[in-house]
Amino acid sequence: MIDYNILIDRFLNITDVIGNPNEGYKYDAINHFQSNWILESSDFHTMFRTAFAKRENLFYQNSWGFIDKCAEHFPEITRMMFRDLYDENIDLEVRISNFQSKADELLDQLKSQLNRENLNAQQDERTVSVYLGFRYPEKYIFYMFSFYGRLAKEFNLVGDFREKKNYLKLLSLLPDFKKVVKERKDFVEHYRSFYATPNWDDTNLMIQNILYVGYRLDLDGIYDGSLLHFSKNELLKYYQILDKLIERFNLQKKDYRVVFNESEKQLNFTVGQKYVWCLKSKNKLNRYRAIANEKFGQSIEIFNSEANKFLNDSDDFNLIDKNFDLIASAIGNELEKTNKSGYYKFNSEFFERMAFDKEFRTLILEKVVNDSKSEAMNYWVFQCNPKNYFLSTALRDNAVNSWKVNSHRENIKIGDKAIIWLTGQYAGVYALATIVSLPSLDIEDDLQYYKVQPNKDEYRVSIEIDFNCYNRPILKIKLEKYSWFSNMNVGLQGTNFKSSEEEYYNLLSLINNTNEIKKLSSMKLPLNQILYGPPGTGKTYNTINKAISITNPSFDLNQNRDILNQEYARLVEAGQIVFTTFHQSMSYEDFIEGIKPIMNEGEGDLTYEIQNGIFKEICKSAVEISKNSIIDNFDESWEKLIESVKAHIADEKLLKIGSWEYGLSTKESLKYSSLNSPSQYTFTITKQNIKDAYQDKQARPSGAFQKDMLDIVQYMKSHFKLSEYQKDDANTGNNEQIKNYVLIIDEINRGNVSQIFGELITLIEEGKRLGNEEELKVTLPYSKKEFGVPSNLYIIGTMNTADRSVEALDTALRRRFSFIEMMPDIGVVEKTDFLDFPRVQIMQKINERVELLLDKNYTLGHSYFIKDNFRASFKNEIIPLLQEYFYNDFGKMGLILGRGFVREKEISKFSHKSVFADFETRNEIEIIKSYELIPFEEVEFNNALELLLA
Repeated sequence: MIDYNILIDRFLNITDVIGNPNEGYKYDAINHFQSNWILESSDFHTMFRTAFAKRENLFYQNSWGFIDKCAEHFPEITRMMFRDLYDENIDLEVRISNFQSKADELLDQLKSQLNRENLNAQQDERTVSVYLGFRYPEKYIFYMFSFYGRLAKEFNLVGDFREKKNYLKLLSLLPDFKKVVKERKDFVEHYRSFYATPNWDDTNLMIQNILYVGYRLDLDGIYDGSLLHFSKNELLKYYQILDKLIERFNLQKKDYRVVFNESEKQLNFTVGQKYVWCLKSKNKLNRYRAIANEKFGQSIEIFNSEANKFLNDSDDFNLIDKNFDLIASAIGNELEKTNKSGYYKFNSEFFERMAFDKEFRTLILEKVVNDSKSEAMNYWVFQCNPKNYFLSTALRDNAVNSWKVNSHRENIKIGDKAIIWLTGQYAGVYALATIVSLPSLDIEDDLQYYKVQPNKDEYRVSIEIDFNCYNRPILKIKLEKYSWFSNMNVGLQGTNFKSSEEEYYNLLSLINNTNEIKKLSSMKLPLNQILYGPPGTGKTYNTINKAISITNPSFDLNQNRDILNQEYARLVEAGQIVFTTFHQSMSYEDFIEGIKPIMNEGEGDLTYEIQNGIFKEICKSAVEISKNSIIDNFDESWEKLIESVKAHIADEKLLKIGSWEYGLSTKESLKYSSLNSPSQYTFTITKQNIKDAYQDKQARPSGAFQKDMLDIVQYMKSHFKLSEYQKDDANTGNNEQIKNYVLIIDEINRGNVSQIFGELITLIEEGKRLGNEEELKVTLPYSKKEFGVPSNLYIIGTMNTADRSVEALDTALRRRFSFIEMMPDIGVVEKTDFLDFPRVQIMQKINERVELLLDKNYTLGHSYFIKDNFRASFKNEIIPLLQEYFYNDFGKMGLILGRGFVREKEISKFSHKSVFADFETRNEIEIIKSYELIPFEEVEFNNALELLLA
């Protein structure tokens, strides 16, 4: 049964956004036909063409071309055809059939008359509906299969569309539809603001416009909710990049190489077979996704291809913008090798229009995605009793899809947020979710996770898990230290309680931080990295965070700086972090090993012995730890297995393991079917299932498919070098979390790197580290002992780009380190609460001018602009740094700082040629103006800053 109010509301929704849908030409066409149709006209063809002159796009071109030629060459036959079609005494179905049959007969005669074979009658339902609608608009409606097919699909109308006899079915809907239209005074009033009442009943045309506008594919994003997953601000940034790409590659609509769409709450721009620029839902982490031939994101997805294989995910739009050329290069490469995307059938006309029609996009973002106008969201606590339900296991298996709601049912709505809370000994937050249905008695749940079977007659809501932290829950014991937690409704009797926006987002922040720590600990970090950038950008400051995250991955970095410094000091004390600074006097003997003099106390004798340097000493500590640790590479092997399955799917194949073929579920778990017969099962095999089997645990509660799990484990061992599992042993220390060590080298470019590292420069490469297939060892020149660099030693260097020794940086070093740029971050200054001076604007002005006179590597870092005593910082840090940059060229410094800080010297204000000796060239010289810094004690600081900003 059709709910006509849905269709009317949809029309109202769309036209509230776009305004007049510009369907007024249909009124003009009908009025014009009514005024000019004279069936018995002596010049039938001229009358015919005049009557249908304003037909616009209501006919197919072939349909009009045929009937026009018929009226020209066979006017009497054509007149008879329309006389019969318009005879209301004959059954409509018979009239339509006779008209189409006669047209088919005329086709052969017309081909002969015109001596053409490439003619087509095409007097289909759409064409005939226009003839009827023009003549009797009160009775008939214009038909298009484009809207009728979607109407039938949405409301499950019965019928075989292939019969092409849908027009009569559409007409049968009109009486009920017209009744609802006339009852909707709000609609009629709104509609009349676009189209005045004609001298005939236009209700049928109203309905046609409701259907046509409501089912236009380039407008469906207005009402289908696809844009509501994204924030307006992030959409603006997404389209900012997309506009640049469209302009760079001169992309046009209907380019078969590219696809614009939204799927699974992700906005996609696809070239060929690859996502190239995407935006994830506002509830996700690392929402921007961009293709490149290099890694730069916070997380990386790898395509199975030789080039452009990295899909970089990041929350940092500045990072995306900074790497735009990399992204564009990869996209250009994909465009060059693509003729037509295999996904073009999924192209969305709406999102294609959003990409190319900027005025339309502005309307949509203002009226559909206006964040400020959304209905207030509710926040809930969904509580689980561990005596009744295996929550962690269900979350692990991605099986939590609904929740029981005993109270507040009338207030729960789609889009609300839920905090999944477990009570008992391990009470805490185990997930965050979005509610995707209203409470209902018809929602089922997977019963295998229940300890106590639930009642059948209970209200439930469907939910989608947004953040699953079952393996790292935010426990109550941790939450109790926060003041906002004291009022949170948890631990009470019941299944669901009210929460608040503050509680939800505080928990989300804690979960995000935990996920970042987990991701950092599991992702493959570069063993050798250099933080480089201008002075004051926090390079040395950030080495503390990086070193802690490497050596103690579980440590919460989202804490007070004093606590971080205490943890850093502890790790230094434990020997896991070593800090050193390179300088021009640093040597191989200081860094690796060398012969050093030793004065024996009391004896007065001077002896010499071989002593370890900084690098050798930390390598020795790391090797000793590594020898006592068993490396469990399950996560790495699992990722390789998933990539292999993805590669098979890309080739339209499944991966055969044992007696099954495997694909992927939506959660990147394995999904299998039989090679010999269609699968009777819909089970998925999760990563945790396989890990349980790997650790000799029962992978499923029932023990079903245990052999299949073991087959997969064996496959990972044979194909991806999965190590043998070592059971925990308190005596041997097996499976101990391997300790990482960090060597921080500050100002790495100031030392003679070739001299300091010597032959060991090769050994720091990842592939040459101990334990790798291509491990290398060298014999040290002094001790004559073999030496290698362990894989659990990380090297972090810092490099000041304003230092002129950068140009001399050893090429061998450049090749062996990942370089991470750290530029001045205006956002850091914006977040401070200083009200004394316009620090943000001052930083912007100075850096803008420095970059123009020198380059970006000489800009001033944000740390200079966040000191408590900004005046002192300006005097003692900013001005001296600029003096160094410009070699005391105060004229250029005046261009940076302005007249408030720099002035012309008195001696150069006037011609002082008389000061020179009486010599014939005295009058030929030109006095050069010279400038000087105004002594800071004389500077009117506030006025000087105003001049700087002018």
